[in-house]
Amino acid sequence: MSADAAHAGLNAVRARVDAFVADAERAQAPHLKCGAACAMCCKVERAAFAVEVDSIRRWLVEHPEVRASAQTRPRRSDRCAFLNDDDLCDVYPVRPMICRTHGPAVRVDEALAWCALNFAGLSVPEVEAAVPASSVLSVELVNRMLVVVNTQFVEAAGGPHRVALREALADAVESSS
Repeated sequence: MSADAAHAGLNAVRARVDAFVADAERAQAPHLKCGAACAMCCKVERAAFAVEVDSIRRWLVEHPEVRASAQTRPRRSDRCAFLNDDDLCDVYPVRPMICRTHGPAVRVDEALAWCALNFAGLSVPEVEAAVPASSVLSVELVNRMLVVVNTQFVEAAGGPHRVALREALADAVESSS
C-alpha cells in the first residue's frame, strides 16, 4: 500500500470520527463548555501517529502563509506547536485525532473521560446518567483504526510510528526549501 492510500484511509477515519463527535456534541451540549479558543487541552506538547503528522506536513506545504506564521512564533514547551496567539489551531482541518475527540465525554478503556471544563459539578455517576451511551466515542476503537492506517503508512514511507507535532512544522519548513 502507498503512503497516499494510507492518507485516504486516514481521511475516511477522520470523516467518521468528525461525524460521530458532531453528534456527540449535540447530545451532550447542555454540559459542554469548551469550544473555539478554549485551548485548555492544547496547552501541552502532543505527539500523533506518523500518518497524521505527515498529513499536517503536507497541508503546511500547501498553505505557506500558515507555515510562515507558525514557524515565526516562539516555541513553547507548554503548548502545542500549532496553537496560535489567539489560542486557535493553525492546522484545524488536519488536526490529529486526539484533538478531534477532546471535549465531549469519551470512553477510555472502560471509564468515561472528559474535559475538566465540561460536566461541571457533576459526579462520575451523574455524568454517566446524563450522557447517552450512543454519544460516547470509544477511544480504543478509534486508535485501532488509526493503528491500521498508520502501519500501512509506516510500511510505505518508513519512519517511527509516533511523532511529536513540533516535528511536523520542522518537516514542512524543510519540505518547502
